[in-house]
Amino acid sequence: MKIIIIDNSNRWLRLITNTTKDTLSEMLEIEILPFRGYNNKLREVIFDGIPKIYLIDFELDKEMNGNDIAHEIRQDAFDWKSIIIIFSGYDRKEDIITKRLSIYTYISKDKYFIANLEISVKSAINILNSYKYIEVKENRQVYQIPINEIIEIYKEKLTKYCIIKTLSNNQFRVRSSLTEINKDINFKRINSYTLINPIYINKIKIINNR
Repeated sequence: MKIIIIDNSNRWLRLITNTTKDTLSEMLEIEILPFRGYNNKLREVIFDGIPKIYLIDFELDKEMNGNDIAHEIRQDAFDWKSIIIIFSGYDRKEDIITKRLSIYTYISKDKYFIANLEISVKSAINILNSYKYIEVKENRQVYQIPINEIIEIYKEKLTKYCIIKTLSNNQFRVRSSLTEINKDINFKRINSYTLINPIYINKIKIINNR
């Protein structure tokens, strides 16, 4: 998963990048790409067809501000799955809402900025993960389990099966190895027989003697 950070201030770019890295330190396969403004590399990222999270400063420059980049993402690249978060040192909320570009949230660069940024980024990751599924066949039925509904996956003792445990306390038994399952979801491996969804890693206890 990619998180794109765009701010023309070195200080803010560094602060937002470091905060995002610290907030997501437990998560695997998160690529954070900072940009000081619009350029050809950013354009390639926007048009690569992969849903991602954008953290964009409203005030960039006269030629291309935050709303202009959001417009390119939504209208030119026709990407309506990526999550866009706009922030500003001024009150720009009304300007952003009226553009109808499906902005996830607006964050003011005030004393609550860091806390609001952390909450917003985690929520955005939850939304992107809801687009992804694990497909499970059980008793001739096929189930699609959203990634963000899965708490943990563990190896069943003395068998070739794994157990997928969900938020709603459902359990699905699948004939696959943890390595095979983890190729597409990139959960955190706690030990040789347990994978944990990074979203819930600080909220659950791992029982080592199943």
